Amino acid sequence: MACFTPVSFRTACGSKFVIRNMADMANAMRRSWPDKDCESYLRAVDLIERAQEGECSPRAAFGAFMKAATEQNRIVRNRHRFPREIAHTLADISKFVAS
Repeated sequence: MACFTPVSFRTACGSKFVIRNMADMANAMRRSWPDKDCESYLRAVDLIERAQEGECSPRAAFGAFMKAATEQNRIVRNRHRFPREIAHTLADISKFVAS
């Protein structure tokens, strides 16, 4: 079970995929990044490895991953998407109206 909300990730080469768990984060770190020498990237790599070994929490690793990915503009933001709560509320309203 994930301890974070899935996010869309884009490599420096333009490939896109969804980060849903620790394995996805580790895979993303092995892909192309603009700067693999920056402090936030190296910190994320370290915390992801430590989380996979049970030495730190997946949430801490995800936080470090998001910091590095955000700094390097690797997170894909979907600007036209409703927040999940709004989508569920609208679905509930439409069910009520249809009945």
